[in-house]
Amino acid sequence: MLEAMLEGWRGKRVLIVGKPDGLCAFLTAMLEEIGARLMRVGDRADAQALCRALTAGRIGAVILPEEMTGRDLPERLAATLTLIQEIREAGVPLLLALSDAAVYPSSAGKMNETAAIGGRTREGLEASILQTAILGAARGLTGDAVRTMLIRHAPTLGGQCTDWCEALLNGEPVKVENPTARGVFVHPLDVAGCALMLGAEAFRRGEGGIYHIGTDARSICTNRSAAQRLSMRHHGTAQIQKEETDGEAASVLLDGSAARRLCGAVCRLDADQALDLLFGQRKAAREGREAETIRKMARTYLEACRA
Repeated sequence: MLEAMLEGWRGKRVLIVGKPDGLCAFLTAMLEEIGARLMRVGDRADAQALCRALTAGRIGAVILPEEMTGRDLPERLAATLTLIQEIREAGVPLLLALSDAAVYPSSAGKMNETAAIGGRTREGLEASILQTAILGAARGLTGDAVRTMLIRHAPTLGGQCTDWCEALLNGEPVKVENPTARGVFVHPLDVAGCALMLGAEAFRRGEGGIYHIGTDARSICTNRSAAQRLSMRHHGTAQIQKEETDGEAASVLLDGSAARRLCGAVCRLDADQALDLLFGQRKAAREGREAETIRKMARTYLEACRA
């Protein structure tokens, strides 16, 4: 796995379009460890900055780490199509787009890449429209085809999980919403690693496609169980406060068998390992060491990929 990533990404000029935190931070750290040369533009709608970045030198790939948010759909669609046009004109070999949006209208079973998209919410429906536009450009419907790899994944750790870590660091009780609901606990390191593996395969094969980073039993358990085990490991007690709320529907599970067959891209961390890493990151953030800690996590993860 590591050798393939090194071969695919080392030395390439990569433009990352997105905010510097969250998944983007782990993608950045991993690419730096691999030896890629990075540029970043914070906003997909910043046409001038994107144009400057794309014409500053030969770009080997453009990465969109997340769905574009904060603007209405027409503006997001226009910005996405403009970006694709700029990528086409610059001759960029690969567009790597990642998404954790709930684009599937059904939660029955595991969704594979051929399932119809449409979303269960307005946000999911809008993300479906944007993804359809990206895939249309990839297939040459708006001009010359742009080699594109669209990667869907479960939402990475944050929200309630971050609150658990902060409570433990404060010596406070851990409050768990929807304690009996199925939780999906995926760390950004796994998403970044799988995405870069799939991207390296796109370079090697000369083609893109749609792939899922799968969610399986390693990443799934009830919210109560995950919080109790996290509390026991870092606080010495498994006592939690349950807050029965309706909350959101459980995440759709993704069938990652196609990515696994293609290049062995699969999550390596189980739910407990993922939460422990998040706890370590939050602790480091309080000590002013978050960036350094993320780099160390990326280095350790890549070393494990070599084994």
